[in-house]
Amino acid sequence: MQTETGSRTFRATNQPSVRRPEQRQPGRPAATLCRIPVPEWAGRTSAGGEKAAADQHRAGYRAGTEECAQPGRRAAADRQHNLAFDQTAPDSGGCVLEGTQSGSAAQSRFVRVETSEILLMPTIPAQAHSWNNEYTVSVSTRYSEHGTLRTGSYGRMLRTPLTLTKMGHPNPPEVGILTGKESSPHVSVTGGSVSANETLRIQAVFDVRNDALLFSLLDMKEGGAAGAEVKVTANGAVTLQGFAGSAVSSLNVRVNAYAALKEIIRNDYGGRIVDVLRVETA
Repeated sequence: MQTETGSRTFRATNQPSVRRPEQRQPGRPAATLCRIPVPEWAGRTSAGGEKAAADQHRAGYRAGTEECAQPGRRAAADRQHNLAFDQTAPDSGGCVLEGTQSGSAAQSRFVRVETSEILLMPTIPAQAHSWNNEYTVSVSTRYSEHGTLRTGSYGRMLRTPLTLTKMGHPNPPEVGILTGKESSPHVSVTGGSVSANETLRIQAVFDVRNDALLFSLLDMKEGGAAGAEVKVTANGAVTLQGFAGSAVSSLNVRVNAYAALKEIIRNDYGGRIVDVLRVETA
């Protein structure tokens, strides 16, 4: 899941969107509208039996959500992958958002439930730490009135947006980013040069040839503006330059757990992890 705060809607095959609350702690995600098309399907019976379908559709990302806010492709609807369920009949199925560290919430605020997509205002369960912004989404449904209840889950994690406050001040609060369910952040934002509020993305890509991670800042449009890549091979502090037209001239980050970060990027994120950051000066 990666997402974006504010009035935008997170649109992705594995992501929710989030409304900004009146008050929140630094790094905490807000709340959103979430659009769920047919995902990469890992169907199974409620008893844990065989997969509901052999074919899988890789979930893409749209700008405005990075894994709830990343860009990309729409998963094609498949007749076997019917997301629809009767909202008035609890035993007919439902949708659940679950944190990889802790917390689970059955969704109830649906705008639309159709065979090929679900549109809802997500209830995002809190997790232990602000950097635990990684979630899974599952949908349960019956393909016929008396059919077996089947549950399918997204093939990739969803990530909600994180908020950086008092940026541009001498000592802004550190915010953990690019982390999964761990009790301490793999990476922390420690400061930066910022002239105005802005929402952008930060990514880390595994460079197989050089066995290194490449960090950079991106705008919210896939294939849009990007800052210079910085090669990282160990724990330590680095400065990431902003992109053309950005109010964020630079961000200072500290890699706390290089080996663990590289492992989740390789094993859980297909070589690339991205977080959406809402950068605020106040």
